[in-house]
Amino acid sequence: MNGPAMPSANDQAPLVDQLSERLSQSYEEINVLFRLSHLLGTDIDPPGTIRIACHEIARVLPFAWLAIWFNDSHEVAPSLCGALEYSTRLPCHEQQFRSIAGDLCGRYRSDQGPHVLVPGDNQLATLTGAEVLAEPIVNNGKCIGILVGGNKGGDDADIASGESSS
Repeated sequence: MNGPAMPSANDQAPLVDQLSERLSQSYEEINVLFRLSHLLGTDIDPPGTIRIACHEIARVLPFAWLAIWFNDSHEVAPSLCGALEYSTRLPCHEQQFRSIAGDLCGRYRSDQGPHVLVPGDNQLATLTGAEVLAEPIVNNGKCIGILVGGNKGGDDADIASGESSS
């Protein structure tokens, strides 16, 4: 009695390619996390550290743009008050982006993780015409800034739970 036919190597090739691509992407992300953990452990040049972090994160994540913004509250290191760093471009004019980032930061609490912002429900996502991933930056229980990325590229342009559960 014969069992079900085993898939041929040709049938498995797309799956192997996809697994290989995901594994490579995961390796790059972990590598960036290790480099950033060392970098963020110093207090030598906070603005430079944020600049490097922004560009390193943007290098490995499939977003067309990524930005890190800090408010100007007393919980923020003086050298980072009002700082805005972004990769490639902002999705709108800088003043409009700062206003939107401030509104987002004002709504988030310290116990909230990343948020997927959806066009039609959120101004920034509506402006970009795509989902936006927003991660609050918290100090002493208060949102002091925000890390946002949008216009995800690749085969799957939707922001998946894996990207929003970190």
